[in-house]
Amino acid sequence: FCSELAPFAVRVLDGRLRVELPLRDVELPPVEAASGARYADAAMMVWLKNGEALYSGPGDEQPHRCRAVTAADPWQQAALRGVTFR
Repeated sequence: FCSELAPFAVRVLDGRLRVELPLRDVELPPVEAASGARYADAAMMVWLKNGEALYSGPGDEQPHRCRAVTAADPWQQAALRGVTFR
C-alpha cells in the first residue's frame, strides 16, 4: 500500500518479482541489495524489506515508501486493490 499511488500487488514467481499494476503487469529480475530483496529493470524498481517497500516507476524522481498488506486469497487481494465486484 502506497498512499499516493493506485493499489498494486507484487508476488515472487520463479525468482522474479511480478508487479501487478492497474493497467499492466511487469516482471522484474532480482538485483544485488545490501539487505532485503531488490528487483529492478531500466524503468522500475521495487525493494522489499521488513514488511515495507520502496517503489519507483517511470517518471518518479524519488522512490515511494510503501507498506506490505498480505492477502490470504485472490478475493481479498482483489479487494485490497480496490475491486468491488468480482
